[in-house]
Amino acid sequence: MKKIFTFLFALALSSVGFAQREHNCGTDHKHAILRQQDPEFQQRAEDYNRQIKEIIAARKAEGNRDETVYIIPIVFHIVHNFGPENISDEQIYDQVRILNEDFRKLNEDTSDIIDIFKPIAADARVEFRLPTKDFEGNCTNGIDRIASVETYVGDDGSKLNAWPRDRYLNVWVVTSMEDGVAGYAYYPSAVPSGISAMRDGIIIRHQYIGSIGTGSPGNSRALTHEIGHWLNLQHVWGDNNSPGLNCGDDDVEDTPESIGWDNCNLNGSVCNAGVIENVQNYMEYSYCSNMFSAGQVERLRAALTNPLAGRSTLWTAENLAFTGTDGWNNATCAPQADFYTDKPVACIGEDITFFDYSSDSDVLFFEWYFDDGTSSTSPNPTKSFTSSGWHSVTLSVSNWYGIDIAYKERAVYVIPEPNVLSGLVTENFQNQEFFNNNYISRNFDFNESAWTWNNTVGYDDQACASLNAYDFESDFIDTGDNDIDELIFPAMDLDNITGGSPSLSFKYAFATQATDLAGVTDNFILYSSRNCGLTWQARNPSSPSQSAPAVTGATLVSAGNSTSSFVPATQADWKTITYNIPNTLWEPNVLFKIVFTTGEFANNLYIDNININGIVGVDEINKEVAGLNVYPNPANNSTQLSFTLSNSQDVTVVVTDLSGRVVKTELFANRVAGGNIIDLPLDAIADGMYMVSIKSENAIATQRLVVRK
Repeated sequence: MKKIFTFLFALALSSVGFAQREHNCGTDHKHAILRQQDPEFQQRAEDYNRQIKEIIAARKAEGNRDETVYIIPIVFHIVHNFGPENISDEQIYDQVRILNEDFRKLNEDTSDIIDIFKPIAADARVEFRLPTKDFEGNCTNGIDRIASVETYVGDDGSKLNAWPRDRYLNVWVVTSMEDGVAGYAYYPSAVPSGISAMRDGIIIRHQYIGSIGTGSPGNSRALTHEIGHWLNLQHVWGDNNSPGLNCGDDDVEDTPESIGWDNCNLNGSVCNAGVIENVQNYMEYSYCSNMFSAGQVERLRAALTNPLAGRSTLWTAENLAFTGTDGWNNATCAPQADFYTDKPVACIGEDITFFDYSSDSDVLFFEWYFDDGTSSTSPNPTKSFTSSGWHSVTLSVSNWYGIDIAYKERAVYVIPEPNVLSGLVTENFQNQEFFNNNYISRNFDFNESAWTWNNTVGYDDQACASLNAYDFESDFIDTGDNDIDELIFPAMDLDNITGGSPSLSFKYAFATQATDLAGVTDNFILYSSRNCGLTWQARNPSSPSQSAPAVTGATLVSAGNSTSSFVPATQADWKTITYNIPNTLWEPNVLFKIVFTTGEFANNLYIDNININGIVGVDEINKEVAGLNVYPNPANNSTQLSFTLSNSQDVTVVVTDLSGRVVKTELFANRVAGGNIIDLPLDAIADGMYMVSIKSENAIATQRLVVRK
């Protein structure tokens, strides 16, 4: 993602312990960027901090301690790609517990505070509650799960589906973050209104949420630290990310000037002789943080009463009622059913795990129904299928408040045996049904950009596969790069390849919106798998030859620049790319996929004319069938199969539809060695495309057949 007006306040925590650690935050650098891009920022920050001091002074002059407990509705957006970053509800509940203990001075380790700071360790009188109503009034548990590859980016563009910041504190949980930081937040003065409000909230890595699951006790105070920044608290050593270099001050009266500590030296005294520094403060990097000071509490509570950046509306009675946080009740709604699998494609008999992905409330009862007639009551069942093609799955989830059902007609694809493509393949995308039933389009962000069958353009006809990457809707925060889409080709049986420098090639067409090659950061990579998609290996192109798999820059661009939605007009807009097929792939069930990653100036991508080239031979022992031809094709009521056998034997003809369902099987006994012709009746077969296979004792040959009556 392009970094726009990014202003980081982060800490890079690691596992529990007190060894020396390196931190990567970048506050000074990002401050400088913000000052360059927003000339009003510095003055706005100074004005805001002056207002905060005036609020604190006025309260002290009144002489009455404000005992109001500010309740903050907090929503967690779990941005994930179905990996460990998709943390459990329990891990989030654990983090909310830790926040409330820290901000109410209820954490057990307050007893570890050294004597000099115990008198100023303060209860912030701030509590956090997961909402039971979203901003549209719908029932929720305050956990918003978003499947997106933005989880690997971790910047402002990853802040998806923000809820109104004047009603909720938004927290985004991701896998990784720019510059390797653990999390960051913005001071209110950095995100006052308008477009800047889109950046408000906290983004943090999943390992720094809670003390269970992927979290840990040593990392569990990271969100406490970031919320401190969100409420205008600086690092104890000052408004920078350079602990250990220079002594500094955080503009809070009762926290001593500090150099900043990345270890738990409780008697640390560097900046002023004999003055112990507040190493155990939540705004330190010491890894033994357990307190806010009374002065920090005054400052953060003043931030909650100042209207800038919507902080002052969060805890109002009206907003607590609006968000359903005016009591301690949990969400009283039925769950919203959803699920996913651990793999999009599998072989016959291979285990597939189905994961519950339901939202809005806890699930008490699970009922899974599979299209082969089996069922399960497990939250995450594992099963296999004995038939090929797409399989439908239904999940019913319920609790005491209701029931919901999720049905997916194409939940998982099981590779047909025999494979739908074999030998020397030529695929020019002439049949939409074949594409829909045998290609797998994976749109990781579930957005408008996805691989589809296209019948309006092609290299030498009116059909191809295309990706409408131009349609991605970028905004001021997210410019649209790093969107990932993949297209998995049908499984190929390459077992009868014997040599001839076999290769896979295809045509592609792409134009960029960039005005120069430096702006072309889009790329595609071809991958292969020989274990039904369990693992994938990136392939380097052999023509044009390159030592890296990513096709990008001048190699990627085939049709120059286009600032409109690109459509290839002539064959000159297309390029050919070729990949060698090593002998490790000369076997059945070989998968290929093309993965396209957008740059900032993406446009549409088209592919056509997939070809497998090489020499197909007949092994004397294992290859008994050769030269299968089907004629006429298309056919109506019958067709003829011609083929050659290496020895006399029985053969079986199997006809399957494009989903892998067998529609006809017939045994032909005593076929002779050499050339054979079989008449195959088709009167009971409906119009459509089918795969016709000749099976001998040790071999199989397959061709496509179109039936038109």
